[in-house]
Amino acid sequence: MKLSSSNIILDILTVSFTVTTIDFPDLSVSDSEIILSDLNPTEGEHSTITATVHNIGTQSIGQVTVRFYADAVQIGADQFIQLLPQGGSQQVQIDWQCSRGPQTLRVVVDPENEVQELNESNNAAARSIIVSISGGPAASDYGWLWIVGIVVAAIIVCLIAFFRRRRSARLPR
Repeated sequence: MKLSSSNIILDILTVSFTVTTIDFPDLSVSDSEIILSDLNPTEGEHSTITATVHNIGTQSIGQVTVRFYADAVQIGADQFIQLLPQGGSQQVQIDWQCSRGPQTLRVVVDPENEVQELNESNNAAARSIIVSISGGPAASDYGWLWIVGIVVAAIIVCLIAFFRRRRSARLPR
């Protein structure tokens, strides 16, 4: 097609192109969606860890592997989601016998990278907890002891200073 204006002829080129989209699943899990059934677990107690796995991609996926860890040790066997539709989510649970001390609970979706995804960097999440000694409070419950200790130390320092001044005031000069 040719257009003319003020004796200038412009050629217009028409370009056709086709955009092809490739559909992939995108499995994701987040730190905030790792839930422990007992908020103050004790050593040896059984607790259920629940993680919500999402498929934020553009294609449904079947047979998704989910693996749970406490620190670097795998908890139980791999768990499986049979079908996770595009835009869907599903909770996965595992039973865990709590080990004493600070623990990092980690959930990894598609741990062997068998699924081709839009984004591989959102397949793992972690949450830190403290497991108390059996029959005792969690280590985090001892925070109030620091405050009591500081107050007691301040009182002792004040009493020592008071008695030193009192004794020096009694001594003749």
